Amino acid sequence: MTLKDIPPGKRCTAVKISAAPALKRKLLSMGIVPGTKILVKKSAPFGGPVQIYLRGYDLILRRAEAGAVTVN
Repeated sequence: MTLKDIPPGKRCTAVKISAAPALKRKLLSMGIVPGTKILVKKSAPFGGPVQIYLRGYDLILRRAEAGAVTVN
């Protein structure tokens, strides 16, 4: 299951980032590392962005970026 599949209001934990090196580096620098607790706050319809909360701040990711983060 990936981050883009989690419904708003649910919590999850990042397990793995499966992306090209540049995108993986970008996600890691934003604080999305394996073991990070994530709360999905909002998910825009029709393939729009996903708003998440982690490490004390909000972050908005594109659907493709959220799809690169495997969660449980």
